[in-house]
Amino acid sequence: MVDPPLAVIAPSLPLHAAMAVPKKRTSKQRRNTRRAHDAVTPPTLIDCKRCHDVHRQHRVCPTCGTYAGREILEVVDPAEAVGGPLAP
Repeated sequence: MVDPPLAVIAPSLPLHAAMAVPKKRTSKQRRNTRRAHDAVTPPTLIDCKRCHDVHRQHRVCPTCGTYAGREILEVVDPAEAVGGPLAP
């Protein structure tokens, strides 16, 4: 069932009377306490066991293409690739 519009239920009330409006202003301490857990943390970086390059944790190394000691991707040097960005 669809609720009737507010003007039909209580024609003498202003429209903002039915909305949720805070009674008190939120203090700076309460606001900042609520936001204490919203800080952005930097990504966790680790050294690759094979090439010793830094990469994100639990992801394939973009330099050598290994993950957990296994080769997952075949990494091709862009200068040696056929039709790569440096091809004539």
